[in-house]
Amino acid sequence: MKTSATLFTILALAACVGAGNSRSPESQVAWRGVTLAFHGQDRMVFVKEAQSVGNHMERWIVLFTSPHEKIAIVEVPRASKAITNDQLNTFTWTFRLRPVPLNERERCLGRTLIDPTRLRSRPIRDSDFVRTSWGLEKRLPDLHRIPCFRALDAPLQSVR
Repeated sequence: MKTSATLFTILALAACVGAGNSRSPESQVAWRGVTLAFHGQDRMVFVKEAQSVGNHMERWIVLFTSPHEKIAIVEVPRASKAITNDQLNTFTWTFRLRPVPLNERERCLGRTLIDPTRLRSRPIRDSDFVRTSWGLEKRLPDLHRIPCFRALDAPLQSVR
């Protein structure tokens, strides 16, 4: 009995230490990339109001060029000063990221609101994303086959 209580205490302490260290290898690297597309509804006012519990997140499809080339969906928290569409079309961004666990993948992909008054929605489609100037000529992979990341904070504009 005493052994199992000691083991439980050790495991609980290890979990607390692990939870306090949220810096995965992905978040310790500065990921740089350009926005190929963004989910159009995420940038609309009525959706922000309907989903106002917690931090408002936008979904971007990003082509990372550093530390290595990869296309991914990134959940990006709204900056205190909103990032404009012109900025998405112009700038390279630097992110601190963590991968979204598989059990949260559907939430990362999100849904598209089809009736704001009744909050009815459907699964997300490629056509729900608005291409930026970076993404006009780029063939995007199937949304359900690319990795999903969560930005730990708002991205920073980078020098090209």
